[in-house]
Amino acid sequence: MRKARKLKLSYKIFIGLFLGIIVGAILSAIGKDTPFVETVVPWLGLLGDLFLRLIRMVVVPLVLFSITSGVANLNEIKKLRSVGIKTLIFFLLTGFLSIGTGVVMANIFKPGAGLNIAELSADAIEIQELPTVFETILGLFPANIFESLVEGEMLHIISFAIFVGAALLLMGERGKPIVDLVDRLSDMMYRVVDMVIQFTPIGVFGLMAKAVTAFGVGIFGPVFKFILVDYGANIFTIAVFYSLIIYFRCMRTI
Repeated sequence: MRKARKLKLSYKIFIGLFLGIIVGAILSAIGKDTPFVETVVPWLGLLGDLFLRLIRMVVVPLVLFSITSGVANLNEIKKLRSVGIKTLIFFLLTGFLSIGTGVVMANIFKPGAGLNIAELSADAIEIQELPTVFETILGLFPANIFESLVEGEMLHIISFAIFVGAALLLMGERGKPIVDLVDRLSDMMYRVVDMVIQFTPIGVFGLMAKAVTAFGVGIFGPVFKFILVDYGANIFTIAVFYSLIIYFRCMRTI
């Protein structure tokens, strides 16, 4: 039943995408500077912006409660140490391989060729210096968790959630009521996410219609190439590197 629902939602998303392209193309043909289009586009933008806000709304509490719940339910602190080390190694290894694949694919296929980034962004793009190793390590931990929660700093929230989950794990039976509460809050956020996801087709429609109206159908050439290269890099990474990791992991356990 749940699979059918997901399939139905995926069809709705594609329909929203397709209708957004059609509506955007019609409005672009009419002329984006005409009074009618200038009146309609903000409403289309509202649909897309509302969807993006809903997504941002659920991310922070979902990550906080789900990670805290997951760590607190490990039963043993030794498992946390083992899982943490393995997760860190896996994250660093796959991150390095993914970055390497992305750089190679970008240099070979040049997916951004023909796409004027300046036209797609109203704000000036500021080039920032890469942080040092020490700054990167310090950046994993929050100085003020409330500030990090407000600003949506995911790494800070994740590290804080791990510490809270570990503390609840060490508390044993005394921490059980709080663990039960966090579990319920985590389940609640999953329900909220399900509600937000149902709005995806409308949000996609609004975002696509606004983008096509502003930049025309010609934007799809370089964007489609970018998407193909992106998906190709992801498929290559999963099919080759992840398969090798799973293979060697299975060989060790045999």
